Amino acid sequence: MKVIVILFLGLMLFLSGCTTHKNYESEEQEPYIVQPLERYISENDMQDYINDEVNLAIDLGNQFIVMDAANALANVRDAMIAIRQNSYGNAREHLTQAMGKVELLLRANQKSALAGVNVEINMGVKNAGEAYSIINELDSLFKNKEYQKVRELASLLSNEILITRESLSISKFNEVLKQADQYFREKDYERALLVLKNVLETTAFEYTTIPLPVVRAERMIAEAGALIEKEEVEYENVKILLNNAAYEIKFAELLGYGKEEIDFKSLVQKIEKLKKSVSEKNDAVLREDIKELNESITQIREEFAETE
Repeated sequence: MKVIVILFLGLMLFLSGCTTHKNYESEEQEPYIVQPLERYISENDMQDYINDEVNLAIDLGNQFIVMDAANALANVRDAMIAIRQNSYGNAREHLTQAMGKVELLLRANQKSALAGVNVEINMGVKNAGEAYSIINELDSLFKNKEYQKVRELASLLSNEILITRESLSISKFNEVLKQADQYFREKDYERALLVLKNVLETTAFEYTTIPLPVVRAERMIAEAGALIEKEEVEYENVKILLNNAAYEIKFAELLGYGKEEIDFKSLVQKIEKLKKSVSEKNDAVLREDIKELNESITQIREEFAETE
């Protein structure tokens, strides 16, 4: 009797384990993302749009750069190069110029200043297929505990515009320059160089990451809106644009952008709702749905545009 009970309990535990595993897979497994074959916007036109986005980011950044701060930082870097080359007179001149610019900033009660903006495109993967290949390889590396390879490979899961802003704490910057100047007066150039290296401690870097799939989806949704507003709605082309927009949003989610903060699933649901209105050719509902979708994608873009 005791043996039968043990066997029965063992069987129940086994079946329970199988059931749990099955439910876990059904809940966690996401459908494979497939890129639509049909496109309405050409790759060249989309690249032109992305280039415009990059140029806009640069122009906006340049508007806020404080030139005295940027030039002072450049002077310090030139001074460090001159010291290494034993050109102490040249180094002294650069240091004096930097101190003069910082003095102007202090007089203007400038506590911090944007000294530089860098905008770059990181495209480790171009589509969901490439992303899946890397994700599968990462899973294998994790299982084998090859964590250093994981770190290197994971960086390729990117498709983004990265904006880096370098700002200066003016008071700290001034302290570094004064200390370096004192060593210069004592002709202790090695210590002056060591102090100037501390200029990095007076700079802060802020990063903004804008996923390119979201940028592309925004462009596609805007184009769909334009086609919906035509006297004769181009239903088929609107559907093509929405299919591609949904893919881009899913691609952004696959890469892990805004995983906790952004509700991508809600956005995809709104696209599917709009596609239903397209199929039904209900123009009144269609115009309301596209307006709501435009507002949602714009809000997401704004959230990503905030500095991290």
